Amino acid sequence: MKVADLFAVTKLASRISNASSLTPLYRSIELSKEMLRCCSEFGNLSIAVSDTGLTSPVLLDGTAVLAITNSLPGDAEITLAPQENKVNWKCGNVKGTLNIVFSEHSIPELNHENYPWTPSADLANALVLASSAVAASAVSIGLYGIQLEVDNETLWLISSNSVSLASVKIPKGSFPVDKITIRPPVPGVLATFLTTCPNCVVDITEQGIFVQGDWLKAHLPVSIPLEHDLKKIVAEYPLATQTALINNAAVKLFVNRARALSDKNAFFTVGICIEEGKLILRHASIASTTEEVFLCENLDEKLTYPLASLPADLLAVSLGHVKTAVFDYLGTSRLILKGDNPDFTYIISGGAD
Repeated sequence: MKVADLFAVTKLASRISNASSLTPLYRSIELSKEMLRCCSEFGNLSIAVSDTGLTSPVLLDGTAVLAITNSLPGDAEITLAPQENKVNWKCGNVKGTLNIVFSEHSIPELNHENYPWTPSADLANALVLASSAVAASAVSIGLYGIQLEVDNETLWLISSNSVSLASVKIPKGSFPVDKITIRPPVPGVLATFLTTCPNCVVDITEQGIFVQGDWLKAHLPVSIPLEHDLKKIVAEYPLATQTALINNAAVKLFVNRARALSDKNAFFTVGICIEEGKLILRHASIASTTEEVFLCENLDEKLTYPLASLPADLLAVSLGHVKTAVFDYLGTSRLILKGDNPDFTYIISGGAD
């Protein structure tokens, strides 16, 4: 088979196989004649592959296979030949061996047959955006995850770390349950499957999330509900009367500059205020300061808010996905950022400077 083909499916399998696991099975991939399989605490995956030349399944270290295929020409052919407790591989003038992994356990079969939900095209992006808040290290155990909840014809995807909150709304379609919670890395894994494999359909039950595409089957875990109803928190910020388009690329450059000027290992913040309709960002460290004024269209020239200090790393997370800033709550040190395609809201909380 082609090196590029083996590399691609092994890289996809690395979203499930866990190189850090103490369990040999969870670190491994199973290769057979036309199938790659793997499982771990992150889920269970089966991928149809081109003919590997193997006559029976072998369990191999996933990281080792990935390293080998990543170091070889993608358009070259690689051959695999099992021999006793190892697999010999050869690619042109390069050859080597992979030890077969032995495990007391086997990868469970994926036999789910009912897939009632065809996700909308923007689900993968919605999952990534909804992970914006949960990815932060400050997240508490009770808030660790993304809440997916149906409201009429809308599917909400929300996460929070108690300092920031990310909310995405997309059409629910035939989403099969009222509400679930998923924890990292599941949102990113599911997004990768949806964008990589064509024609994916999904089912959600108490046993987890089941996915089937043209050449992929997967089973991903669901988690216990979050301790707080995040949708109610979003409802506490209905106003959007003082808004302005923002140059998110310029703001990101400011944040990066401030990061470079920050004191090493210090808590990293950016000050934000409105002075006579102008958005001003400020940062100060022991050795330096920096300030930048941003002109905001359609913002009331009389509008003024005192300086609020926001966690800069949390602010930076959303900048690539937002277009508009809402200043209605800046007086209470709350900044709201919004994007579209899909409908995305990011709320970040700080303190008075």
